[in-house]
Amino acid sequence: MYTLYNTPGAGGFVVQALLEELGLDHKLVHLDFDAGEHKQKAYTDLNPLGQVPTLVLPDGSVMTESAAILIYLCDLHPEAGLAPSPAARLRAEYLRWMMMLSSGVYTANLRCYHPEDFTSADDPEPVREVGERHLTERWAVVEEQLGAGGPWLLGDTYSAADIYAMMIAHWAPDPAANFARFPYLKRLCDGVRSRPAVARILPQHDDFW
Repeated sequence: MYTLYNTPGAGGFVVQALLEELGLDHKLVHLDFDAGEHKQKAYTDLNPLGQVPTLVLPDGSVMTESAAILIYLCDLHPEAGLAPSPAARLRAEYLRWMMMLSSGVYTANLRCYHPEDFTSADDPEPVREVGERHLTERWAVVEEQLGAGGPWLLGDTYSAADIYAMMIAHWAPDPAANFARFPYLKRLCDGVRSRPAVARILPQHDDFW
């Protein structure tokens, strides 16, 4: 059994959705961030940074970093078809989007919400402004891809990268405005949300986005 540590609306959503898509037996441990459970030793022994998600594998080993977890689980279960195989034509494109979402869009969101973590200046507002600009620029790249060859990031092929994009899109400072600006991104998100495996867990997260 897999054990997933997360808090509603946070980065473990995408891992939970993938576990549901793959039909893998798992249990959820919801951390109370307000109570500081993510900073207690019982958790930091698993994840020294006190972040989510953390996934404990059936053999007891521990994984962190949502993109890495997605890549690992999809490669472990190729029969589900949620990621191109290493030798497949679309593999390079898939990895491109996974890394772009992880290092580009995800990080831009952090600059929007936690600019003080990226500067020692008394006024972190310039960092927030850069984060918002980077966020728009990176979603514009995604939008162009979806408009040219959607509905998914890999064209007609649905993958874990689409679930990842859907989650991060809901973290935008103003999701409604973002979806109005990027209608193909909204189409992707609506498509992911309609998946039975994803729809099952949305009630646990929607109120926190």
